[in-house]
Amino acid sequence: MAVTIKDVAQKAGVAPSTVSRVIQNNPSISDATKEKVRQAMKELKYYPNLNARSLVSKKSFVIGLVLPDATDAFYQNPFFPTVLRGINDEASKSGYALLIATGQTSNHRHGNVEKMVHGRQVDGLIFLYASDEDPIFNLVQDLDFPYVVIGTPSSKYVNFVDNDNQGSSFEGTKYLIENGAKNIAFIGGDTNRIFIRDRLMGYQQALKEAGLTLNEQWVFNEVQFVPEDGFHYSKIIKELDCIDAVVIADQLVAKGFKAGWRLQGEETIPALTFKAYDSSDLLMTHEDAFIDIQAQQLGQVAFQMMMEVLETENVKPRRFAHEFIPHVLVEK
Repeated sequence: MAVTIKDVAQKAGVAPSTVSRVIQNNPSISDATKEKVRQAMKELKYYPNLNARSLVSKKSFVIGLVLPDATDAFYQNPFFPTVLRGINDEASKSGYALLIATGQTSNHRHGNVEKMVHGRQVDGLIFLYASDEDPIFNLVQDLDFPYVVIGTPSSKYVNFVDNDNQGSSFEGTKYLIENGAKNIAFIGGDTNRIFIRDRLMGYQQALKEAGLTLNEQWVFNEVQFVPEDGFHYSKIIKELDCIDAVVIADQLVAKGFKAGWRLQGEETIPALTFKAYDSSDLLMTHEDAFIDIQAQQLGQVAFQMMMEVLETENVKPRRFAHEFIPHVLVEK
C-alpha cells in the first residue's frame, strides 16, 4: 500500500498541511520541523509527486545548471563536480531536482537553455561560470528570468556568489614574497574568464607594493585548464632560468606544472595555487602553500541564493544579491 502524506504526518507528529508546506520548502516552517518531517519521509520511503506539486504551485521545482562549453578542460577539472556537490546538497534539502544545460558549443548550449526557459522546465538558472559578452546570460537577462552566477560578472546588476579573487591572489603572492621570492611568474588561463583577470591583478598588485619587477614576459595566459598546459609551461619557465616562484591560477594546471618540473630533475620551486577540491595526487598537498576557495560552499550558497531570488522575484524595486565566500591561505 502506498505511503501517503497522512502517514508521514502521523509519524512526524504534525498536521498533513505541515508536511505539504515542508515539501514546498515553505519558509514559515522551522528548520527543526523540516528536519523531523524529512526524516519521517526518509524512514517511510515517501517520495513527493513532483508533477502534482507543479500543477498545484505552477512551479517545476527544478533548477537549471548552465555549464561552460563541454571541452576537455571542463570534463577534467574537478572544480565543477565539487561545486555541483554543494548545489545538490542544498537542492536535496529543498526538494528540488537539477537539470543540466551543456553542449559542445555556445550555440548548442544557448538552444538548450532556451528550451528550458521558454518551456518552463526550470524555475531558475545557476551559471557555473562568469564570462564577458555571454549570449546565454544576455538571453536570461532580456527575459528577466531568475538566475544566480557563480563568479563575478562585469555588471553589478546581477545575483552572484564568488571569492575575492583579486584579494586572494594578492595575499598568496605576498606570501611568496615574504618567503624570499623576487622573480615570480604567473600562469593564468582564459582571460575571458573574469576570475583569471582578477587573480592576475592581485598578483600584479602584490609585486608593485613590494617594489618588485613586473615583467610581462613572466605572465602566461590563454591557458586551458588542463595539466598538459601546466606541464608545457614548466619547460618554458625553466628556460627563463631566473624564476624563483610561480603563482598558478588553477589547481589542475598546477598539477601538470609540478609534474613537468620534477621530470626535468629540478629542485622544487615554490608554487602558489588555488585549491578547489581535495585530491592526494595533485602534488600540491604538502609541499606548497595554497588558497582554499571553498568550492563546495560556493555551490551551497549559490543554491540558497537561488531560493531567495525565487521568493522575492515579484518584489519591486529589485535588489541584487552579492556574496563573497571567504578564502583561506594554507601555508606550507
